[in-house]
Amino acid sequence: MEHLLEVKNISVQFPLDNNSFLEVVKNVNLTVLPGESVAIIGLSGCGKSTLLKTACGLIRPNVGEVIFKKSSVQSFFGSGELSYIPQEPLLLPNKTVVGNIIFPISSHRVKTNVAVNKLLSKLKLSDHKDFYPKQLSGGLKQRVSLGRALVSSPSIIFMDEPFSSLDQFTRDRLGEDLIGLRNKFKTSLVLVTHNIEEAVFLSDRIIILSQNPASIVREIKINLPSERNHQTRRSDEYLTLTKQVRLALDKTLLLYE
Repeated sequence: MEHLLEVKNISVQFPLDNNSFLEVVKNVNLTVLPGESVAIIGLSGCGKSTLLKTACGLIRPNVGEVIFKKSSVQSFFGSGELSYIPQEPLLLPNKTVVGNIIFPISSHRVKTNVAVNKLLSKLKLSDHKDFYPKQLSGGLKQRVSLGRALVSSPSIIFMDEPFSSLDQFTRDRLGEDLIGLRNKFKTSLVLVTHNIEEAVFLSDRIIILSQNPASIVREIKINLPSERNHQTRRSDEYLTLTKQVRLALDKTLLLYE
């Protein structure tokens, strides 16, 4: 199977005040297959978000390149092929749930009411479609953000700790919904998270990064069924994998103490 996304030997440097540079990401190679979910984890401040933003084209690497469908990732801006979900939903306060969801496509493509209503139903937002962001809970706002990412039928969605501000119950429910939507739409996911359990539940592969600058020190295959629910979290396979990832992170931490 051909790769959907290829991160080829990228390094990212940020300029400092004294005419020197801070290297944040160093010599990273990463691939994503169609329909695959990849989680990126590491210690706080190690460069996870910088790597994610570089992979989706928001940051240009100083060295290397990012290829999406055999072309530069930057050439796909505005195409609807890629979606990015930041930590905070960043919804437009003057638009309703529906208005926020269809905003990315309203200027260049019309989505039928039937398709939008189906998406609202899958996201459990049908009863809130005319609400404004200030009327929504944190979990509902994240559902709207996810709907906005999905409305253009992207091939890949990049997510930067999208559930970090939510309580554990809401995180778990949204994680189950996200897995269902991924399987339904055959969308690839690349997500950054600090939560080991979330990384295992949502991914097919976990990438563990080193600290300062970020490079890949370990890759762990997640051999769980594609269909996952609350019972998955109680399985021996899931518990074994979370322990394996935690031990790998502990070893990474020891290297930088």
